[in-house]
Amino acid sequence: MSFTPPVTSGSSRFAAYWAAHSGNAHAALREAQAAFVRLITEGEFERLRHILQAHYNAGERAMAQSPQYFSEFARFVAAVLLLAPSLQTPGSAAFEGADQLVEDLRDGAGDDAAATAAAEALDAVLRSSTLN
Repeated sequence: MSFTPPVTSGSSRFAAYWAAHSGNAHAALREAQAAFVRLITEGEFERLRHILQAHYNAGERAMAQSPQYFSEFARFVAAVLLLAPSLQTPGSAAFEGADQLVEDLRDGAGDDAAATAAAEALDAVLRSSTLN
């Protein structure tokens, strides 16, 4: 699988990531999942870091436009943090900013019950991580 080149300046990192996948939620999630597999199999975190940070900083407006996608992404992040406990360190690029995803998903998704549930699930993982 080829990975989308990370955006380091200029436009929104999430907007560039989303555009690279032509707004296809399945393709975007597939790349995130592949980056996680690469972390587990090769120990390479950089690609996943870029993907996570792009989503953490996507903003409430992006969440409002695609609550289903961000709900799935929040569940993905919760799974990543549970399956790779070494990432649950405050200050790590996987951990820092995830709270923004939770807050923006709660605020941006409105009455979307699935989005609220996904935000709550990720928040529970984040809180349990900081308690350990």
